[in-house]
Amino acid sequence: MTTPVTVRSSNGAGFPGFGDHAPLELTTAPGDASILSRLLDGTHERFADALSSAGNCVRPIQLTGSSTTVDAGTGEVVSSFSSAQAPLGTLFTRCGNRRENKCAPCSRVYARDTFEMIRAGAVGGKTVPETVAANRLLFVTLTAPSFGFVHGVRADGGRCRPRSSDRVETCAHGVRLSCGARHAKEDEVTGSPLCWDCYDWTGAVVWQFHAPELWRRTTIALRRALAAALGVKPTKLGEVASIQYAKVAEYQARGLVHFHGLIRLDGADGPGSSAPVDAGVLGQVVSAAVASVVVEAPPGVGDR
Repeated sequence: MTTPVTVRSSNGAGFPGFGDHAPLELTTAPGDASILSRLLDGTHERFADALSSAGNCVRPIQLTGSSTTVDAGTGEVVSSFSSAQAPLGTLFTRCGNRRENKCAPCSRVYARDTFEMIRAGAVGGKTVPETVAANRLLFVTLTAPSFGFVHGVRADGGRCRPRSSDRVETCAHGVRLSCGARHAKEDEVTGSPLCWDCYDWTGAVVWQFHAPELWRRTTIALRRALAAALGVKPTKLGEVASIQYAKVAEYQARGLVHFHGLIRLDGADGPGSSAPVDAGVLGQVVSAAVASVVVEAPPGVGDR
Protein backbone atom coordinates (compact mmCIF):
# COMPACT_ATOMS: atom_id res chain seq x y z
CA MET A 1 0.00 0.00 0.00
CA THR A 2 1.38 3.43 -0.87
CA THR A 3 0.47 6.65 0.89
CA PRO A 4 0.50 9.88 -1.10
CA VAL A 5 -0.48 12.28 1.69
CA THR A 6 -1.81 15.75 0.99
CA VAL A 7 -3.67 18.33 3.04
CA ARG A 8 -6.71 19.97 1.48
CA SER A 9 -9.06 22.57 2.83
CA SER A 10 -12.79 22.34 2.25
CA ASN A 11 -14.44 25.17 0.32
CA GLY A 12 -17.93 23.91 1.08
CA ALA A 13 -18.58 22.95 -2.54
CA GLY A 14 -20.98 20.13 -3.23
CA PHE A 15 -21.11 17.52 -5.96
CA PRO A 16 -23.42 17.24 -8.97
CA GLY A 17 -26.88 16.47 -7.70
CA PHE A 18 -26.21 17.87 -4.22
CA GLY A 19 -28.49 20.50 -2.75
CA ASP A 20 -32.05 21.13 -1.70
CA HIS A 21 -33.18 21.71 -5.27
CA ALA A 22 -31.23 18.91 -6.97
CA PRO A 23 -33.53 16.77 -9.12
CA LEU A 24 -34.23 13.16 -8.22
CA GLU A 25 -34.84 10.56 -10.88
CA LEU A 26 -38.54 9.70 -10.98
CA THR A 27 -38.61 5.95 -11.43
CA THR A 28 -41.88 4.13 -12.04
CA ALA A 29 -42.98 0.56 -12.57
CA PRO A 30 -41.16 -1.10 -15.48
CA GLY A 31 -42.62 -0.31 -18.88
CA ASP A 32 -45.04 2.26 -20.19
CA ALA A 33 -47.75 -0.42 -20.29
CA SER A 34 -47.79 -0.56 -16.48
CA ILE A 35 -48.35 3.19 -16.24
CA LEU A 36 -51.08 3.10 -18.87
CA SER A 37 -52.86 0.25 -17.10
CA ARG A 38 -52.90 2.23 -13.84
CA LEU A 39 -54.33 5.25 -15.62
CA LEU A 40 -57.05 3.05 -17.08
CA ASP A 41 -57.99 1.23 -13.86
CA GLY A 42 -57.85 4.39 -11.70
CA THR A 43 -55.02 3.27 -9.39
CA HIS A 44 -52.46 5.80 -10.66
CA GLU A 45 -52.99 8.23 -7.75
CA ARG A 46 -52.54 5.49 -5.15
CA PHE A 47 -49.51 4.23 -7.07
CA ALA A 48 -48.00 7.76 -7.06
CA ASP A 49 -48.59 8.01 -3.30
CA ALA A 50 -46.92 4.64 -2.71
CA LEU A 51 -44.01 5.59 -4.93
CA SER A 52 -43.58 8.91 -3.14
CA SER A 53 -43.65 7.29 0.31
CA ALA A 54 -40.81 4.98 -0.82
CA GLY A 55 -38.75 7.89 -2.14
CA ASN A 56 -39.15 6.82 -5.77
CA CYS A 57 -37.18 3.66 -5.02
CA VAL A 58 -36.69 1.44 -8.09
CA ARG A 59 -37.09 -1.85 -6.20
CA PRO A 60 -39.04 -1.05 -3.02
CA ILE A 61 -39.51 -3.72 -0.40
CA GLN A 62 -43.18 -4.68 -0.11
CA LEU A 63 -44.46 -5.43 3.38
CA THR A 64 -47.83 -6.75 4.50
CA GLY A 65 -49.15 -7.23 8.00
CA SER A 66 -50.20 -5.22 11.02
CA SER A 67 -48.82 -3.90 14.30
CA THR A 68 -50.38 -2.78 17.56
CA THR A 69 -48.76 -0.73 20.32
CA VAL A 70 -50.17 -1.42 23.80
CA ASP A 71 -49.47 0.40 27.06
CA ALA A 72 -47.94 -2.30 29.27
CA GLY A 73 -49.31 -0.70 32.43
CA THR A 74 -52.93 -0.15 31.47
CA GLY A 75 -53.40 -2.50 28.53
CA GLU A 76 -54.71 0.41 26.48
CA VAL A 77 -54.13 0.25 22.73
CA VAL A 78 -52.01 3.30 21.97
CA SER A 79 -51.84 2.90 18.20
CA SER A 80 -52.30 0.35 15.46
CA PHE A 81 -51.35 0.03 11.82
CA SER A 82 -52.23 -2.33 9.01
CA SER A 83 -50.67 -2.50 5.57
CA ALA A 84 -54.22 -2.63 4.23
CA GLN A 85 -54.44 1.08 5.11
CA ALA A 86 -51.48 1.91 2.84
CA PRO A 87 -51.89 2.84 -0.83
CA LEU A 88 -52.44 -0.27 -2.94
CA GLY A 89 -52.85 -2.29 0.29
CA THR A 90 -49.11 -2.82 0.66
CA LEU A 91 -46.47 -0.89 2.63
CA PHE A 92 -43.57 0.09 0.39
CA THR A 93 -40.18 0.98 1.89
CA ARG A 94 -36.85 1.90 0.31
CA CYS A 95 -34.45 -0.84 -0.74
CA GLY A 96 -31.55 1.31 0.52
CA ASN A 97 -29.12 0.04 -2.13
CA ARG A 98 -26.02 2.25 -2.35
CA ARG A 99 -25.24 1.37 -5.98
CA GLU A 100 -26.47 3.85 -8.56
CA ASN A 101 -26.81 1.17 -11.23
CA LYS A 102 -29.18 -0.74 -8.93
CA CYS A 103 -31.27 2.11 -7.51
CA ALA A 104 -30.41 5.69 -8.41
CA PRO A 105 -32.83 7.38 -5.94
CA CYS A 106 -31.60 5.38 -2.91
CA SER A 107 -27.96 5.80 -3.88
CA ARG A 108 -28.55 9.55 -4.21
CA VAL A 109 -29.96 9.73 -0.67
CA TYR A 110 -26.97 7.75 0.63
CA ALA A 111 -24.55 10.02 -1.26
CA ARG A 112 -26.17 13.15 0.16
CA ASP A 113 -26.16 11.77 3.70
CA THR A 114 -22.51 10.75 3.37
CA PHE A 115 -21.56 14.16 1.97
CA GLU A 116 -23.26 15.96 4.85
CA MET A 117 -21.58 13.70 7.41
CA ILE A 118 -18.10 14.19 5.92
CA ARG A 119 -18.63 17.92 5.44
CA ALA A 120 -19.65 18.29 9.10
CA GLY A 121 -16.48 16.49 10.12
CA ALA A 122 -14.39 18.90 8.06
CA VAL A 123 -16.00 22.29 8.71
CA GLY A 124 -18.54 21.67 11.49
CA GLY A 125 -22.30 21.47 11.63
CA LYS A 126 -24.77 18.73 12.57
CA THR A 127 -23.76 19.03 16.28
CA VAL A 128 -20.06 19.17 15.36
CA PRO A 129 -18.44 22.49 16.45
CA GLU A 130 -17.15 24.77 13.69
CA THR A 131 -13.78 24.90 15.44
CA VAL A 132 -12.93 21.54 13.81
CA ALA A 133 -12.16 23.52 10.64
CA ALA A 134 -8.98 24.81 12.29
CA ASN A 135 -7.73 21.33 13.20
CA ARG A 136 -5.37 19.08 11.28
CA LEU A 137 -7.10 17.20 8.46
CA LEU A 138 -5.30 14.93 6.00
CA PHE A 139 -6.66 13.53 2.74
CA VAL A 140 -4.95 10.17 2.34
CA THR A 141 -5.04 7.80 -0.64
CA LEU A 142 -4.06 4.17 -0.12
CA THR A 143 -3.58 2.43 -3.45
CA ALA A 144 -3.08 -1.16 -4.50
CA PRO A 145 0.34 -2.34 -5.69
CA SER A 146 1.02 -3.24 -9.31
CA PHE A 147 0.14 -6.73 -10.51
CA GLY A 148 1.31 -6.12 -14.06
CA PHE A 149 1.28 -3.47 -16.78
CA VAL A 150 -2.20 -2.22 -17.73
CA HIS A 151 -3.60 0.24 -20.24
CA GLY A 152 -4.32 3.58 -18.58
CA VAL A 153 -5.40 7.20 -18.98
CA ARG A 154 -2.63 9.75 -18.54
CA ALA A 155 -3.41 12.96 -16.68
CA ASP A 156 -1.67 15.08 -19.32
CA GLY A 157 -3.51 13.38 -22.17
CA GLY A 158 -0.34 11.59 -23.20
CA ARG A 159 0.14 8.15 -24.68
CA CYS A 160 -0.57 5.05 -22.60
CA ARG A 161 2.90 3.46 -22.38
CA PRO A 162 5.10 4.87 -25.13
CA ARG A 163 8.50 3.31 -25.75
CA SER A 164 11.08 3.98 -28.42
CA SER A 165 11.89 1.08 -30.72
CA ASP A 166 15.16 0.37 -28.91
CA ARG A 167 13.45 0.28 -25.48
CA VAL A 168 10.41 -1.86 -26.23
CA GLU A 169 10.25 -4.90 -23.97
CA THR A 170 8.67 -8.16 -25.00
CA CYS A 171 7.29 -10.50 -22.35
CA ALA A 172 7.77 -14.27 -22.22
CA HIS A 173 4.52 -14.67 -24.20
CA GLY A 174 5.76 -12.52 -27.07
CA VAL A 175 3.59 -9.48 -26.23
CA ARG A 176 5.13 -6.03 -26.69
CA LEU A 177 4.89 -4.18 -23.38
CA SER A 178 4.19 -0.79 -24.91
CA CYS A 179 1.16 1.15 -26.09
CA GLY A 180 1.17 4.39 -28.02
CA ALA A 181 -2.58 5.04 -27.85
CA ARG A 182 -4.25 7.87 -25.95
CA HIS A 183 -7.00 6.14 -23.99
CA ALA A 184 -10.16 7.70 -22.61
CA LYS A 185 -11.82 6.52 -19.41
CA GLU A 186 -14.65 5.02 -21.45
CA ASP A 187 -12.36 2.90 -23.64
CA GLU A 188 -12.96 -0.82 -23.12
CA VAL A 189 -9.23 -1.48 -23.05
CA THR A 190 -8.59 0.99 -20.18
CA GLY A 191 -7.48 -0.89 -17.07
CA SER A 192 -6.92 -4.18 -18.87
CA PRO A 193 -3.49 -5.88 -18.88
CA LEU A 194 -1.04 -5.44 -21.72
CA CYS A 195 -0.42 -9.19 -21.46
CA TRP A 196 -3.26 -11.21 -19.97
CA ASP A 197 -1.01 -14.20 -19.36
CA CYS A 198 1.65 -12.23 -17.46
CA TYR A 199 -0.79 -10.40 -15.20
CA ASP A 200 -0.81 -11.63 -11.60
CA TRP A 201 -4.51 -12.42 -11.33
CA THR A 202 -4.06 -14.45 -8.14
CA GLY A 203 -2.24 -11.60 -6.43
CA ALA A 204 -4.95 -9.16 -7.46
CA VAL A 205 -7.68 -11.37 -6.00
CA VAL A 206 -5.73 -11.86 -2.77
CA TRP A 207 -5.28 -8.09 -2.45
CA GLN A 208 -8.96 -7.48 -3.08
CA PHE A 209 -10.00 -10.00 -0.42
CA HIS A 210 -7.64 -8.67 2.25
CA ALA A 211 -8.00 -4.91 1.56
CA PRO A 212 -10.57 -4.39 4.38
CA GLU A 213 -8.24 -6.11 6.85
CA LEU A 214 -5.37 -3.91 5.69
CA TRP A 215 -7.46 -0.83 6.46
CA ARG A 216 -8.43 -2.17 9.89
CA ARG A 217 -4.82 -2.84 10.78
CA THR A 218 -3.84 0.57 9.43
CA THR A 219 -6.15 2.33 11.89
CA ILE A 220 -4.66 0.28 14.74
CA ALA A 221 -1.11 1.02 13.62
CA LEU A 222 -1.92 4.71 13.28
CA ARG A 223 -3.14 4.97 16.86
CA ARG A 224 -0.04 3.22 18.11
CA ALA A 225 2.29 5.37 16.00
CA LEU A 226 0.56 8.56 17.14
CA ALA A 227 0.82 7.50 20.78
CA ALA A 228 4.55 6.84 20.31
CA ALA A 229 5.00 10.27 18.68
CA LEU A 230 3.25 11.89 21.65
CA GLY A 231 5.23 9.87 24.17
CA VAL A 232 2.28 8.04 25.71
CA LYS A 233 1.05 4.45 25.81
CA PRO A 234 -1.59 3.53 23.20
CA THR A 235 -4.07 2.94 26.02
CA LYS A 236 -3.49 6.52 27.21
CA LEU A 237 -3.85 8.17 23.79
CA GLY A 238 -7.36 9.39 24.60
CA GLU A 239 -5.93 11.52 27.39
CA VAL A 240 -3.96 13.70 24.95
CA ALA A 241 -5.58 13.33 21.53
CA SER A 242 -8.61 12.12 19.57
CA ILE A 243 -8.41 10.84 16.01
CA GLN A 244 -11.35 10.47 13.60
CA TYR A 245 -11.63 8.76 10.21
CA ALA A 246 -13.90 8.92 7.18
CA LYS A 247 -13.04 6.33 4.53
CA VAL A 248 -14.45 5.60 1.07
CA ALA A 249 -13.51 2.55 -1.01
CA GLU A 250 -13.31 3.12 -4.76
CA TYR A 251 -12.60 0.82 -7.68
CA GLN A 252 -9.87 1.83 -10.09
CA ALA A 253 -10.14 1.23 -13.82
CA ARG A 254 -8.02 -1.92 -13.39
CA GLY A 255 -10.70 -3.31 -11.07
CA LEU A 256 -8.75 -3.03 -7.83
CA VAL A 257 -10.10 -1.29 -4.78
CA HIS A 258 -8.27 1.59 -3.16
CA PHE A 259 -9.16 3.83 -0.27
CA HIS A 260 -9.61 7.58 0.09
CA GLY A 261 -9.61 8.67 3.70
CA LEU A 262 -9.98 11.84 5.72
CA ILE A 263 -8.02 11.73 8.98
CA ARG A 264 -8.65 14.48 11.51
CA LEU A 265 -6.70 15.01 14.72
CA ASP A 266 -8.29 16.72 17.72
CA GLY A 267 -7.23 17.31 21.28
CA ALA A 268 -8.22 15.27 24.31
CA ASP A 269 -11.53 17.13 24.65
CA GLY A 270 -12.81 15.78 21.34
CA PRO A 271 -13.96 17.49 18.11
CA GLY A 272 -12.79 21.08 17.87
CA SER A 273 -10.26 20.99 20.72
CA SER A 274 -6.68 21.94 19.89
CA ALA A 275 -4.62 19.15 18.28
CA PRO A 276 -1.33 18.25 20.01
CA VAL A 277 0.78 18.15 16.77
CA ASP A 278 0.73 19.96 13.43
CA ALA A 279 -0.24 18.54 10.05
CA GLY A 280 3.37 17.83 9.08
CA VAL A 281 3.95 15.58 12.06
CA LEU A 282 0.58 13.89 11.54
CA GLY A 283 1.48 13.22 7.90
CA GLN A 284 4.76 11.60 8.93
CA VAL A 285 2.96 9.46 11.50
CA VAL A 286 0.40 8.32 8.93
CA SER A 287 3.07 7.46 6.35
CA ALA A 288 5.11 5.47 8.88
CA ALA A 289 2.04 3.64 10.19
CA VAL A 290 0.82 2.61 6.73
CA ALA A 291 4.29 1.41 5.70
CA SER A 292 4.41 -0.87 8.74
CA VAL A 293 1.14 -2.70 8.04
CA VAL A 294 1.36 -6.24 6.67
CA VAL A 295 -1.27 -8.93 6.17
CA GLU A 296 0.08 -12.41 5.49
CA ALA A 297 -2.32 -14.24 3.24
CA PRO A 298 -2.63 -18.04 3.60
CA PRO A 299 -1.54 -20.15 0.63
CA GLY A 300 -4.11 -20.22 -2.13
CA VAL A 301 -5.14 -22.97 -4.53
CA GLY A 302 -2.10 -24.06 -6.52
CA ASP A 303 0.38 -22.23 -4.28
CA ARG A 304 3.22 -24.13 -2.70
